Amino acid sequence: MNDIKSKLEDLRADCIMQAKNEADEMNRNIDEKVENDIKEQIEEYSKKQKIRFDREIKGLEKQYNTKKYELEKNSKMNLIKKQKEIIFDLINSVEMKMKDFVQSEKYFDYLINNINNSLNKIGSKSNNVIIYITNYDNSRYSNMLLENFKDYTIETISDNNIGGCKCLDKNSNVIIDNTISLLIREKIEEIY
Repeated sequence: MNDIKSKLEDLRADCIMQAKNEADEMNRNIDEKVENDIKEQIEEYSKKQKIRFDREIKGLEKQYNTKKYELEKNSKMNLIKKQKEIIFDLINSVEMKMKDFVQSEKYFDYLINNINNSLNKIGSKSNNVIIYITNYDNSRYSNMLLENFKDYTIETISDNNIGGCKCLDKNSNVIIDNTISLLIREKIEEIY
């Protein structure tokens, strides 16, 4: 996870640097254009009245500020767009790895620990608790789960949850969500 976080930070830093460099280049070009326009206006000023020159300078400053604002806004929007793309790619990559993990031999031990942790958090008696597992986990481990959690009601949830479990205390209506999809979302939110 640290490797992904490190790569993500490097990629993020590269994106920020690239956006800054592009913004600097655009600002230099705008500065050049505005500077040339101002020089022309200064030559005119020597020929025309001071009042007209002041009006034109204010107009140029307004144009410059407007263009600068638009460039900064566009740069930020591009950076946000790129960041969303990176997050989307990261989530897809992590979800694929987690889906592979769910199909591995080590996953069953993880699932049992996940359910036990959820039950410990709920702290209610078995007849008041429903354990929710994915359809995939149910089809693969239903007999073993019924054996390990025979006093509990086990129901299924969508495979979009990837793996893990949810536990519901029917009396207090408290639900503990320890699904892998929620874990992924929480970790992504920590990064960003």
